[in-house]
Amino acid sequence: MEIDFKLQKYDFTISAFPNPSFGNFSIEINSNNDEISNFNVLIYNASGSQVQQLNLTESKFNLDLSKNSPGLYYLKVFNNKHFKNFKLINL
Repeated sequence: MEIDFKLQKYDFTISAFPNPSFGNFSIEINSNNDEISNFNVLIYNASGSQVQQLNLTESKFNLDLSKNSPGLYYLKVFNNKHFKNFKLINL
């Protein structure tokens, strides 16, 4: 017996503004099929080190990277069915 488990991409959208920013981002996640409260967010710097982890309770939230170094950051937004990666630029 073989079990095939795959996460699907792009069943939701992510928007961030302003992007680029001086550290304060407003993030919105829209999903037609899943409750937003089931989503998790991991934030990584350009070196691949995780800098933050969030468990979402609302579809809109603020992300503060102002204490982090300027550069490229990656958001990995996921639940048990779907995932999506998103880039942020911290000035």
